[in-house]
Amino acid sequence: FFLNNGYQPIINHLAHDLDIKLNTTVTQIDYSGRQIKVHTDAGKLEADAVVCTVPLGALQNNSIIFSIAKNCACI
Repeated sequence: FFLNNGYQPIINHLAHDLDIKLNTTVTQIDYSGRQIKVHTDAGKLEADAVVCTVPLGALQNNSIIFSIAKNCACI
């Protein structure tokens, strides 16, 4: 099938009311408590869930500190 306006209207609908941060440098993700704490170049954010896409080079260079509780159901 073909979408006249592409996928953007679908993405906009799914993202409605979500606080999405793009182009934000993350320095630490802390999964050790009830809330996830994300430390960025723009300050600290707290959330129930986080989707983070990281370039392979940043992972290889350990550019982000991950603090994960032992009982975390993280993927």
